[in-house]
Amino acid sequence: MIVHRTALWILLVLCSVAGGLCALASDLRATRSDGARSRIERYVFGTLTGVGIGMSIAALVFLAAAIIIRLEP
Repeated sequence: MIVHRTALWILLVLCSVAGGLCALASDLRATRSDGARSRIERYVFGTLTGVGIGMSIAALVFLAAAIIIRLEP
């Protein structure tokens, strides 16, 4: 199995950016008043959570591709 490193990095970056933007957008829409955390802290926490979710999705896509390659005759 050949891994194209450029494509893998592009997949990781795109999924991370998409996850971070989605989490940040959902955190911006949330109208909860959390007095324990500041506004910046909420946005940073939401963005980092989204990046982690995006990287997890990229890993699942890569794992699925590896399994498909292994199962092909």
